[in-house]
Amino acid sequence: MTSRYLTIVGTASQVGTRARDPGGYALRWDDQLILFDPAEGFAHRCLVAGVPVGKATAVCITHFHGDHCLGLPGIIQRRSLSQQDTPLPVFFPADSIATFSHLMHSSLYDDGPVAPCPVSRPGVAGRLGASDLIAEPLHHRVPTIGYRIQAPAKLHLEPERVADAGLAGAAIGELVAHGEIDTESGTVAVEDLGTERAGQAFAFVMDTRLCGGAFRLAKDVDLLIAEATYLDRDRTLAERGMHMTARQAAWLARESGVGQLVLSHFSSRYADTADFDTEATEVFPPTTVATDTSVIRMPGSSAEPTVGSAWDTVGT
Repeated sequence: MTSRYLTIVGTASQVGTRARDPGGYALRWDDQLILFDPAEGFAHRCLVAGVPVGKATAVCITHFHGDHCLGLPGIIQRRSLSQQDTPLPVFFPADSIATFSHLMHSSLYDDGPVAPCPVSRPGVAGRLGASDLIAEPLHHRVPTIGYRIQAPAKLHLEPERVADAGLAGAAIGELVAHGEIDTESGTVAVEDLGTERAGQAFAFVMDTRLCGGAFRLAKDVDLLIAEATYLDRDRTLAERGMHMTARQAAWLARESGVGQLVLSHFSSRYADTADFDTEATEVFPPTTVATDTSVIRMPGSSAEPTVGSAWDTVGT
């Protein structure tokens, strides 16, 4: 089974509340630990959420408003203190490279090695383990991109075809391991006995109004985490700030064939998030309203990790 989980470190937009910390997200994706949009205090809050920041294998920043990036220096310092010597890839909009540089030198500490990865065009921005990291431009008030992690396609053996080929037990394992096997009837190739299916996909869409990039990122993903800064009754505010409402995020998920939607990035004007759940599930029932430190498991993933041995395979 895979080890794929999304840990919600914080769910607030711009200003935190007593119930919601500034935003930030950590995705365990097989042997990768990918951090998204770390706001201020992110590294410390990861201690509470059970996320080992020192083991991060990549950081993805959508844009450089403070509630999406001010935690980056803390991540670098934490890695420096733990004597990490592997360069940490940091993906961000190429138009904001000067801001990235200022942020990296905003305080005095021993720099941990960082590999800046400015994203200048749509498409595959890098590789994270065996999966592609795909970026698309979003529509916000400053240069902004969203991300999609796409696992490679896999061949799924069809039991009836396998049985018709006279294979069972160890012979199936040999076929999978070597790609083909000799039988009394001749050589059988693994691709003759299965169907290729798309690998799992995860999308991260923050701080944007509805746009083509958001739909391209969300298309047929198993899990989409999307901003829902406002409720639909405050759509005027959403349009002014170039944000989405809960209803719009749900519509994005429904029209894109998403498996599960997670809403986050809530404005401090709302004391609780009950209305976000009501509004979104009317449009797209498989919606979860994120809460701080909650863990959302990808379909088919094993039990959720905890600090300690469950994280030992990250980065290996």
